[in-house]
Amino acid sequence: MLVTPESSGARLLLLDCRPFLAFSRAHICRAHNAAWNSLLRRRCSRGTESGARLDCLLADRSLPARVHSGDFSSIVVLDEKTRALGELERESLAALLLRALHREVHAGASRICFLQGGFDGFVALYPELCISAPGVCGNQATLSESESRVSGRTTPLYDQGGPVEILPFLFLGSAHHSSQRELLQRCGITAVLNVSSSCPNLFENELSYMTLRVEDSMAADIRVLFPQAIHFI
Repeated sequence: MLVTPESSGARLLLLDCRPFLAFSRAHICRAHNAAWNSLLRRRCSRGTESGARLDCLLADRSLPARVHSGDFSSIVVLDEKTRALGELERESLAALLLRALHREVHAGASRICFLQGGFDGFVALYPELCISAPGVCGNQATLSESESRVSGRTTPLYDQGGPVEILPFLFLGSAHHSSQRELLQRCGITAVLNVSSSCPNLFENELSYMTLRVEDSMAADIRVLFPQAIHFI
């Protein structure tokens, strides 16, 4: 029997270790992205294996507490296409995450698994359980249908998908992204640095804003605004 994310509900946790852009393009329904760049992982671990904690490796701040409390009966870690656990590189994100899970999950609280073949192997067998729009589960579109929408010319490339998490809880997005209330909520965004000359602050009753008026021009010197932007961030 195939246990789908829908049938297992909140008891199954899927942790996808592929890069953010690959995850955004397509992923297993209800999976969580655990992608971090190597610099942040090194800073977090401070050069020791014991420092690579779940709260450093998981972008969703709510997940470590839920993992520790045993909310999930099974936790599945996957990468792009590694065929066997023994083939994982020791310092890969998937390996770091698996070690952290084995250290921090109480014995018997959750079954910790590695998905052999990764996302590539899974999507080849079960494309109907994969989606391309992040966070929109229940969408039964296949990858080919989703990709045709993403590649369409009606929406500029920088407005497609969602904002990109370039640092932990620091996103880079477009004016279109900043106008999507549900998208901002889904990303956990509570403050917006508006660097434009005309983009409105649409949700001032709900979010914190700083507006730095900058013309969209090669001649604009944005360096003088760095101190204000850094202080706000």
